[in-house]
Amino acid sequence: MALPRVFISTDLRLEAQEKDDVQSLVHALMYQDKMNIVGIAGTASKFNTQDGLVRDIDAVIDVYGKDLAKLREHGSGFKSVEALKKVSHQGATDTAPPKGYSKPTDSSEAIIAEARKAAAAGEKLNVLTWGGEADIAQALHDSPGIAKHVRLFSIDTQDIHAKKYLLDNFKGKLDLWVDNMTTFRGTYGTPESGSMIKGWHEANAKGHGALGDFFSKVSSNIFNKSGVKMGDSPTVLRFLDGDQDDPTQESWGGEFRKVSDGYYTDLHGQGFDRPGTQGARTVYENREEWLEDFAGRFDWLKDKGPIPLPRPGGDDVITVKASGDHYKGNPNFVIQVDGKTLDLTNRVTAVHDKDQWQTFTYKGDLDAPGIQEREVEIIFNNDAWNGRKGANGSDRNLYIDEVSFNGQVDDTDAVFKWNSTKSWLFEV
Repeated sequence: MALPRVFISTDLRLEAQEKDDVQSLVHALMYQDKMNIVGIAGTASKFNTQDGLVRDIDAVIDVYGKDLAKLREHGSGFKSVEALKKVSHQGATDTAPPKGYSKPTDSSEAIIAEARKAAAAGEKLNVLTWGGEADIAQALHDSPGIAKHVRLFSIDTQDIHAKKYLLDNFKGKLDLWVDNMTTFRGTYGTPESGSMIKGWHEANAKGHGALGDFFSKVSSNIFNKSGVKMGDSPTVLRFLDGDQDDPTQESWGGEFRKVSDGYYTDLHGQGFDRPGTQGARTVYENREEWLEDFAGRFDWLKDKGPIPLPRPGGDDVITVKASGDHYKGNPNFVIQVDGKTLDLTNRVTAVHDKDQWQTFTYKGDLDAPGIQEREVEIIFNNDAWNGRKGANGSDRNLYIDEVSFNGQVDDTDAVFKWNSTKSWLFEV
């Protein structure tokens, strides 16, 4: 299955006080094995206090380039610096006038082009607005026919007139719109405080490659405070966990209520005990899990760490048939071969109670010449339970139906009720 096509529109500006867009872009770049980034654009935001610049996006991409080889050791999909800069665009440098649109920009024209490419491939273009909505509004004004091929994931209202134009003219016409007005506050806030996550960047990013040091540096001064905010990252988290076609379902990126056909917004009754936090708990409740996963990505960038098997390339194939019980998130497993990590993130969405199974496939140069014994290990690493009896909805468990190595099938069943490791042996 093709990776979801993602177009990011951001008011990222390195000299600005608010650098959470920088944090979120680093986050997105480190998960390109889960999403196909087809565009990154700098755009204006409300009050024009922080208008995004493509040159600053390119500066972040340059830092990413220093760690590219290490990222590619762990998975495919990580684009070259040149490929990413080719799809970096300058969007609106001013917020929209009262009518909600103005004139085409490089970004709005790129959105139209990418939406048409997605349509031709039978796919959707996922547009993430971390800044103002001027460019997506302009694109839809200039080419309204693309609306049915676009999924919009917006954060707050960051361009009043452009957002109103979208609501008045395209609500219900887009394939899907998740209008995240306050749910995103669960990324950094808590029931007790609306402040940022303290110390995480120093413990988990600093000293972890060029991106880790860069992430830590920008996190040290956000409005003269130190911490992780990443307020736009729920739009990325949706592609790492949950049902991409149903925003009402559990997801690291939050759960949302359906208001009308194709339009979703914050879930009632899931806020913190203060105004302006509707839905925030639906992101906050999984924070430990997605931050741990993000920390694991930074671990990839350490100078010393587990040496992964070569990927991609080669003709060897391993498959794992898995299902799960789900409680506050999907079960995840790590797969290793002879103690070497092949993949850290394998989210199981199939529901065991419904007899659903999904097959994970790993390709690469996994074998050596001659016949030898190879050990495939499955490590269940995110067990959870609410303390009550019951399976799906009360407990998080992992089920393995079979594992194969180059066509040799071992159909030994395995049930993981708690964090543990099980092995399958092959002579290949």
